[in-house]
Amino acid sequence: GPHSGGDANPDDHYVCHGQAGEWKLEAAYFVPAKAVAAHSTNYYSFQLEQGYEGSSVAISDALTTASTAMAVGTVREFTLSENTSREFGPTDILFCDLDEAGTASQNIEGYIIARFVKVRV
Repeated sequence: GPHSGGDANPDDHYVCHGQAGEWKLEAAYFVPAKAVAAHSTNYYSFQLEQGYEGSSVAISDALTTASTAMAVGTVREFTLSENTSREFGPTDILFCDLDEAGTASQNIEGYIIARFVKVRV
């Protein structure tokens, strides 16, 4: 979803309902819907986590616009960690933590695509 730079609270949070059984996050991507130029001081950084904000476990590296621009439609893949928090039950939360460094004057907009495989019924 869209995010405007300079907000008092720069974090946007989105929720997807869980499914029965246990699912492992196999891959995750960000698809920019708006171009964002690279900037070493004013940039966005976001990563995937499991759990609520404040008690979540990181399950990916951070994608950042500090040194890499985002072009519309150019897919960027998260590098996933090899920890057990990549497995999700029906009440677990996939959380995307979006942070802003400096005074990012651009907007960031796009889609997160997550691919899961069922590991237990």
